[in-house]
Amino acid sequence: MSVRVCRKIIFMKIYTCVSLNMLEEFDKYNTEKSLFRAKDKILVAVSGGIDSVVLCDVLYKKKYTFDVAHCNFGLRGEESDGDESFVRELCQKWGVKLFVKHFDTKSYSAEKKISIQMAARELRYAWFEEIRKQEGYDYIATAHHANDVLETMFLNLIKGTGISGLHGIRARIGSVIRPLLFATKEDIITYAIANGLQWREDSSNLENKYQRNLIRNQIIPWIKKINANIEQTISTTAEKISAEENLLEQKVGEIKQEILYTEEEHWYIDSDKLLQQAEPVYLLFRLLLPFGFNYHQAKDMVNTHHTSGTCYYSASHLLIIDRNRFIVKERKEDSCAVFIMQEEFKEVRSEHFVINACVSTIDDKFELIRKKEVAMLDRDKLNFPLILRPWKKGDYFYPLGMKGKKKISDFLIDLRMPLSEKNSVYVLESGGDIAWVVGLRIDERFKISDSTKTCYMLKWKKNSSIAKSVYEV
Repeated sequence: MSVRVCRKIIFMKIYTCVSLNMLEEFDKYNTEKSLFRAKDKILVAVSGGIDSVVLCDVLYKKKYTFDVAHCNFGLRGEESDGDESFVRELCQKWGVKLFVKHFDTKSYSAEKKISIQMAARELRYAWFEEIRKQEGYDYIATAHHANDVLETMFLNLIKGTGISGLHGIRARIGSVIRPLLFATKEDIITYAIANGLQWREDSSNLENKYQRNLIRNQIIPWIKKINANIEQTISTTAEKISAEENLLEQKVGEIKQEILYTEEEHWYIDSDKLLQQAEPVYLLFRLLLPFGFNYHQAKDMVNTHHTSGTCYYSASHLLIIDRNRFIVKERKEDSCAVFIMQEEFKEVRSEHFVINACVSTIDDKFELIRKKEVAMLDRDKLNFPLILRPWKKGDYFYPLGMKGKKKISDFLIDLRMPLSEKNSVYVLESGGDIAWVVGLRIDERFKISDSTKTCYMLKWKKNSSIAKSVYEV
């Protein structure tokens, strides 16, 4: 027997071994994760790339019932159309039904003010679910693999995610399953070559302008110099984190029953019991997550838990600190528009601004700050509690530097302030008199003078901690 024939036999045995191992691992992973049963109908998302082609080939060889959905996002011109034609040919070969949809991805991205990648993700998953329900499929299968888990974990870590982003990609979320998560990219390529499969290459995968591609093409290759099996290491870590997250969810649920309760459409959190917990900031963040508040706000709330009257805003709710509890209510127009400021208050936070307050003695080192966002008032002329409220028609004050009074409406006109900004102007009221048009001008009657002994200083700045929406990759 010639050397050439021997090599061919050896390679055939190796390729056969690779194929059998992939099929065995596929069944093993499916059983371990309880992803789907032999009788289930599966809709497979197929781009034409190597990952989705391998997934379909495995399902075909294992004689599972599946059909294909292909998205044409129209982002790569003729290349996108070529992918569609290629998938059509594959479906004819497999004898399966094909669903195709063309998307105006760029218009959707502009309309929703999100990235092209996020727009494509939203469009395809919404369409997949629509088909699943209409056609009676049990699951939607995507060809995510171990390298995708690795990239997702790094991406989330860099962006500052919590534990929910460190579990990587789950094997199943609702009706979406990922039966190839056990396999690395190398496993998939080896299987495809061993079985003589053909696939399409997406040229955009080589462009490092996308964050995920930058991680895939540059960062991970460097990390593999330290740990050549980083995919398996991260996959195992992701499984552990996912298990720990489940235990954490259980514990948070138990504590939630003790400190969170509802009455008359409002939610209440017992701040005394909250502060007795091991990690009050993180726990508060988890309790407030459904209401749209973020981690930084939770941290501020814990630090200012003793400052009654302080308000925090999310896109849908507001939280008011009230002695030994936090009150969470749905946002309505003019909600929490008035703040009662006690003398001991150090900070007031609204949807649009934050005001910090402090008291200082007038001495040789005292310096008068002449900035409109800073109010330096004579403490002895103020009557506490102060009232911080939106200005209203008929309000007047004595602008600093003027002898006579002036209506605030005229004062704002003189500043040529747009109507949209006028509506958000606040005033600080002391004993019925306006001491400060917030962020604009103090009242002449409350200014620092030669006889002033104590300065009450307030600093105004725009609020940048309003909660932002987040999503799981």
